Amino acid sequence: MKLEFFREDLLPEYKDIPTSQVSFQHLDETAQAVLRIVGRGVFYTASRDNYNAVYPPKTETVVEQEGVVFEVDIEACSQFGCQHGDRIKVDGVVEIATVVGVAPLPNGEATDCMPAGQDVLWVRLDGQEKVCFFPNPEGRFHKAE
Repeated sequence: MKLEFFREDLLPEYKDIPTSQVSFQHLDETAQAVLRIVGRGVFYTASRDNYNAVYPPKTETVVEQEGVVFEVDIEACSQFGCQHGDRIKVDGVVEIATVVGVAPLPNGEATDCMPAGQDVLWVRLDGQEKVCFFPNPEGRFHKAE
């Protein structure tokens, strides 16, 4: 199956993005859902003279403390200075944690310190099956030894 995307498949704020920069997060919700199923798509200019391959992010399905099941992007951890699987020590937390991935709070939730849709770092504390998040972990953790 060949999956093709065009400008009308982009989110409104990305309608003018250069073709070479189009990636999964620039696609609208429907296009993202289809891309997750198919696994690969091609974004074309209207004249079809330029294109860019688009892939869904690599994800892991997790369960947070309240029992909500969702997916985290395991390739996006570098924006927080770590990688999927890194063992970290978080300031003020006794347990060592394993970095799981990056995603906004599930179900479009927001907190007092974070708007809905903002990416957070999700970790699994030692001895726990469920994950928890750190909204702004910069400077609050270091690699465990």
